[in-house]
Order: sequence, then C-alpha cells, then structure tokens
Amino acid sequence: MASPSTGQNKLPDLVASKVMETTPLIMHFIRNKVKEGADSNTSAPQVRVLAFIETNPGCSLTNLSDSLGITSASASTMIDRLVKAGLVNRIVHPAKRRNVVLHLTAVGQKQLLGARKISVQALSHRLASLDNSQLKHVEETMTLLKSIFSTVYGDTDSNIGSHIDSQTEPAFTKTEPSLGWHRGKVES
Repeated sequence: MASPSTGQNKLPDLVASKVMETTPLIMHFIRNKVKEGADSNTSAPQVRVLAFIETNPGCSLTNLSDSLGITSASASTMIDRLVKAGLVNRIVHPAKRRNVVLHLTAVGQKQLLGARKISVQALSHRLASLDNSQLKHVEETMTLLKSIFSTVYGDTDSNIGSHIDSQTEPAFTKTEPSLGWHRGKVES
C-alpha cells in the first residue's frame, strides 16, 4: 500500500480528516454533559485530573502536568482545589520528601464514576437513533481505533481502558487529552 504522502492513496488522509473533525464534536458533547450532570463544584478539567489519578495512583504533580499538557502551576492549583474538596489525597513521597504522590479519595472515586455514568448515558441516548447495523459499525470502528492507538506511546498504553469491559459501571477510554484521557499509566 502506498503511503499517504505519495498521493497515491488518499483514503488514510480522508479518514484522518474525518477523525479530526469528529473528535472535537464528541469531546465537546461529553464535556457539556459532565458539566451539566456533575457536582456543580467539579469542572470537566477537574474530572480529567481525577481520571488521570485513578489510572495512575501515586503519580506526581509532574506526571500529571506532563500527561495532561498543563503547566505545573496549573496542576498544583487544581490539586489544591481537589484536596480541599476531599476528592484527592496529596501525600509526601516516602523516599523523596520534596515530591508528593496523589491518590483519589472514596469521594473522588465516586465523583469520577458519576461523571462517567452521565457521559455514557448521554452518549448512549444520542447513539440510540442509529439502527443496530450502524451501532455495530461504530462499535467495530471504535475497537479498531483503540487497537491502533493503544500502543502509540509504548507498552504501558496497552492497559488503557482495559478495565472497561470487565466493569459493570461504564468508564472512559483514556486515550484523548480532552477529558481525563491521556497517554497511559505512569510509572511512579
């Protein structure tokens, strides 16, 4: 197969353009639903942070800021708010006294689960207008895209979203930086 850059096969370019057009629309929809349904004190960016910490328990502020593409100061300010809200525990690293490790509290886990549930319900409602054949096509396409992108940043990403199918509660696939979706598990 010719590479997209040779101009002989334009289909990968066309599909890539469609992904780039569609992903922001879906993310905007999800962010708005989280905002509408979540605790009024928790923003969509804070839900992103909660999701990152859930997947990377014991992560540092640097891990968080690097993965989510925010400054260390922004990460620190957001963590301060989440700690005050009782959603995150910030603990001094046992071996590196200048570093902290982050963990979700039970309340933080509940808040994140609620945001996920709201998002999945809203997406499900929106997708309900499709017939079964179309839904199956979307599901197959998403599975294919997940398999293509799950290893982009190395072996650690193979676990992104792997717990989703085994849970009774719906969860995000954490592969997109807009809402608690990120590159993968961080080694602490």
